[in-house]
Amino acid sequence: MESKIISKGDIYTVLICGIPGVGKSFFSKILINYFENRNLSKENMFYETFYFSFDEIFFLTDINTSITNTENNINTDILSYDNQMKIILDLSKYKPKRKEFLEKYIEKAQEIINNRKIKNISNKIIKYVFIIDDNFYLKSMKKPFFKFCRNFQISYNEIHIKADLQYCLNLNSQRKGIQRIPDHVTQKVLNNFQWDSFNENFIYEIKISDLNSLHKVNLEDIYRKMLINFEVIQNLEMKISINSLENEKLKIEKKKNKTIFIETFENSLRNKVGEIIKMFIVSNDSKIRNKIDTKYISSIKQKFFKMVKNLLLNISEKEDTICFVDPFAFITLIEKIKEENYKLNNVNILIEIFCNLLNLIKN
Repeated sequence: MESKIISKGDIYTVLICGIPGVGKSFFSKILINYFENRNLSKENMFYETFYFSFDEIFFLTDINTSITNTENNINTDILSYDNQMKIILDLSKYKPKRKEFLEKYIEKAQEIINNRKIKNISNKIIKYVFIIDDNFYLKSMKKPFFKFCRNFQISYNEIHIKADLQYCLNLNSQRKGIQRIPDHVTQKVLNNFQWDSFNENFIYEIKISDLNSLHKVNLEDIYRKMLINFEVIQNLEMKISINSLENEKLKIEKKKNKTIFIETFENSLRNKVGEIIKMFIVSNDSKIRNKIDTKYISSIKQKFFKMVKNLLLNISEKEDTICFVDPFAFITLIEKIKEENYKLNNVNILIEIFCNLLNLIKN
């Protein structure tokens, strides 16, 4: 099981999101250069950056290997565009590569969390920045990164780069070979893009008209956002912890109420049976006194109590058959008792059902 060590605000994860051809890799390099330039400044911080690109993991490893291992051992450069795209869109390779993409990030992040240095040789405080480059067009693609950051209180950030479709298609058309994405795929990604996040504070949106626009992005704003989002993720973790604590309190309270309800029901049932038997015994009618079978009534009481108890506790156990006029209504009542957190006024309803049951059996 993973040991949970809090990041203490020195680790940042930045997801670069957008459709193919929007300039995610280009902007990632701009962001990396920004932190490298900060390292040259006089500030007392040193930023160690780590770049993870899904395209690099998918195209450069799996695709090249697949192409080399074809029957005719054809070189990548002379493969037709259509054949290359068949390899790219092979889901049997895509899904494992997504898993590998995530695992590489987690492996490195955990290594830093467990063994990180506070200061470098220049006595500067080290900050670790992970830049994750992928389309991330589905929220489910971002979720494992977010959950990891939340669990270890790592600053979580999403940079959404947006541009006109035609601009992206034009840029994508300049790519060569297997890294060029078919236009219909880009269109589909855009149509299905889920731009929302797990908290609106995590999002930094960039709208561009060309690559030069990315040079004009205020990187200081992004950096401030990263600092703020450490506090956001920390508060989010605290909120989750508070909710978990509240849920645990509710579970304890419900368990206690259930125990009290069953005990109250058992005592009330016992008292009611005692009243019924006493009523028959003190009767002046000898026929009534002779008719009463106390052992039989006690037997029905025990079966009824056991059945109710097992239903309330969700215990599946073979029961002796007890006939009801409306068994569905009885089961509905049991579920109502659970939903209402075992209110004691329902005990009287169960006692009334028991009395009706005795009359039904007697008649």
